[in-house]
Amino acid sequence: MLKLVLIVVCLNACIGWNYFKIKNNKYQLPKYENYYAEDLQYLLFSDEVVWFEALFICQAFNGHLAELNTVTKLAKNSDRLEDAVLDPHQIWIGGFMYSNYTWKWIKSSLPINKELLKFANWFRKPVNIYKQCLAIDRRYNNIVLINLRCESRKPFLCEMTIDDRVQLPGMETHHSILIENKTFVLYYEKMTWIRAVGYCRLMGLQLAILSNENEINRIAHAMLQGRPSLKEIWISGYFDRTWKWLPNLKPFQWNVHDRLNYQKFNFSTFNECITLNRHYNYDEHAFIPTKCITPKAFLCETVLETTPVLNGTTMTINKFNFSLIMKDSSWIQAQRHCRMNDGNLAELIQDGDVNDLSTFLENQPEEVERIWLGGIYKNYKWIWAKSKKIIETDRINFYDANYGSESLCLNLDIAEMKMYGLNCAFKQFFVCIA
Repeated sequence: MLKLVLIVVCLNACIGWNYFKIKNNKYQLPKYENYYAEDLQYLLFSDEVVWFEALFICQAFNGHLAELNTVTKLAKNSDRLEDAVLDPHQIWIGGFMYSNYTWKWIKSSLPINKELLKFANWFRKPVNIYKQCLAIDRRYNNIVLINLRCESRKPFLCEMTIDDRVQLPGMETHHSILIENKTFVLYYEKMTWIRAVGYCRLMGLQLAILSNENEINRIAHAMLQGRPSLKEIWISGYFDRTWKWLPNLKPFQWNVHDRLNYQKFNFSTFNECITLNRHYNYDEHAFIPTKCITPKAFLCETVLETTPVLNGTTMTINKFNFSLIMKDSSWIQAQRHCRMNDGNLAELIQDGDVNDLSTFLENQPEEVERIWLGGIYKNYKWIWAKSKKIIETDRINFYDANYGSESLCLNLDIAEMKMYGLNCAFKQFFVCIA
C-alpha cells in the first residue's frame, strides 16, 4: 500500500509564505493559468510531470490535485478548461486506484462515486492494474475520466480555496554547477522537501536526480566551497515502497550494500525523503533518509528531454510489420520519418486491424493514448495517403465528426479504438508500416 496518506498528513505543516515576483530567470518558466469555479480556485499547469510530482507541487501551493467529485463540478471545470489558453488534452487530477481496485480521491480518501464512474473510459472494462492514476480528457465534445500509468507525464490541475493560495518566496542566493549536459542550481534558503519540489518547478527546473559518482562528488565539492558551506541538501529521492527519484519514479540503480561507500542508509526509523550529506563519515558522501518536513537547502537541475524514440517496438498484422515510434511529431514529421526508413504511416484497412493495433499499444510499458495514421481528408473524403484508397467512414471503428479546416489528418484513439481527424500540427506518437 502506498504511503500517500502519511505524505499528505506530514506535509500539512509545510505552508505559509508570502507572494513574490520572479525576475530575470534564465530558465524556461512553467506556464499556468488560474480560474474560479464553485467558490474554489484552480491552477492549471502546462508542465508535464508524473502524477506523484503533480501531487507534491499542488501541496506546495497550499492546495491539492483537483477533486472533481460531483457531476456538476466535473461539468463546470470542463467548461472552464475548454476555454483555457493552455488547452492541454489530458490533465492529472486527484484520483488514485488502491490495491483493492477501489478508486478514491487522494485528498478526502472518499471513494469516487458511481455517477462519476459513468464518465470513465475503463467503465465495464477489465481492470488494468498498471493504470492507477486519474486524469481528465476530452473525447469529441465530452469530458471523460481516464486511467493512466502514474509515470506518464501530463499537465495537472490544482485546487484550493480562494483564500488559501500561497506562492513560494523568490531567492537570490544560489550557485550554478555545470556537469556534462546538465545544469544544477544549489539554493541556500531552507525549505521543506515538498516546497523544494514546488520551487524548482516554478523556476523551470526540477528537484535534482544524482545518478552517478561524478555528479555526487562535484555537488559535494560545491557544497563545501559555498558561502555559507552546506552539510546537507534536499535531492529528489523519496520512499514509496522503495527508494526512487520523484521526477521519473525510477528506483535507485544501486543496492544499499553496494561497494560505493556513500550509498549507506539508516533504516532504523521511518523517514521519507533523501538528503545528500557531504561528510556523513569523514570524507564519505551519503544519501540520508530525513523527515520531509525538515527545512533544508536544496538542489534543482535543468529538465532534460525524456521522450524515448523506439524503433524496435513492432508487431505483425496481416503480414505487414507495424513499428511504434514514441516521438512527439506532427503528421508531416511522422510521415517524413516513416518514408526515410522505407515505410509509410500505417494504413488500417480492416476493422480488425484497428482492434489488434489498439490492444498491442495498450500493453506497451510506456503510456500511448493516440497515434498518427496515414489517412488524410482531401476533396471532401478520407483517403489513405500511400495507397489512395478511400476510407469508409461508416465502418464501426470510425468516428465521423464535423471536420473543419484544421482536423485533416487521421488519428487513432487507443482507449476508444476509434479513428478520427485531428489538427495536423498536433504532436503525438505514430506508427509506421513496412
